[in-house]
Amino acid sequence: MKGTVDKRTITDEWSRPPPQKTTELQLHEKPDLDTIINANDFEEIAQRTVSKKTWAFYSSADTDCLTRDRNKSFFGRIWFRPRLLRDIRNVNTSTRILGHEAGLPLFVSPAAMARLIHPEGEKDIARGCIANRVPQGISTNASFPIEEIMASTPQNAKHPFFFQLYVNKDRSKSEALLKHVRSLGVDTVFVTIDGPTQGKREADERVKADEGISSPMSGAKASNDKKGGGLGRVMGSYIAPDFTWNEFTWLRQHWDGKIVVKGVQSWQDAKMCADAGLDGVLLSNHGGRNLDT
Repeated sequence: MKGTVDKRTITDEWSRPPPQKTTELQLHEKPDLDTIINANDFEEIAQRTVSKKTWAFYSSADTDCLTRDRNKSFFGRIWFRPRLLRDIRNVNTSTRILGHEAGLPLFVSPAAMARLIHPEGEKDIARGCIANRVPQGISTNASFPIEEIMASTPQNAKHPFFFQLYVNKDRSKSEALLKHVRSLGVDTVFVTIDGPTQGKREADERVKADEGISSPMSGAKASNDKKGGGLGRVMGSYIAPDFTWNEFTWLRQHWDGKIVVKGVQSWQDAKMCADAGLDGVLLSNHGGRNLDT
């Protein structure tokens, strides 16, 4: 630079030092939760910080993952139709879901073995749901017994929980589990029908499983064999491949609460659910994890 600076032109703003560069995170270092801006951030951070097996289990889908990827693109085709010039100073997001008061029009869908991502797994999910009274679905393949997960919320809050059921090949085991869940005050069961056999999740198969992993409610235990170490395949081996429409009569005999069918993918099956007098339908293709295209 040449010339003389006129110091009268130097303001406080001009003399302020430049902003510091954001600190670079190390490969396996997790940032503070309040620095995460969107859902994609969670996925990107998980890919960098969790174990290879955990990432393979959570991110994998069936065969070529075409259905998983198309799920994402199809959600992108949903457009809002805004209605404007409304008073939005005080917005009420509360609603009722399956007869339960909810602070937001959504619930936590049941997912297996959340302890793979955090030592407190489903317990911490329950704690995170309390503030906005978000119902939580608990999987048959949860990392903890359902009573331990429910105990993570204040008893006087009467937080809403749903239970997801994979029907066992040994029906008596499902009967005993349903009786136990109902005794805890849970009044809604989600029966998953889109997984009579588990998909070929290749990324999950390629990484060996920790054989110490188990699911207390299903009794399933991780193992490795000549096909690989797929947690989805091995830990889903107890699921009944012969559960059919006729057995909802059996289910009604052992569950006096609401029944929601999870995994419906056609209007014909949705109509059959209605004709059978079931209480709800959850449209889902299991994230493309059980059947590709």
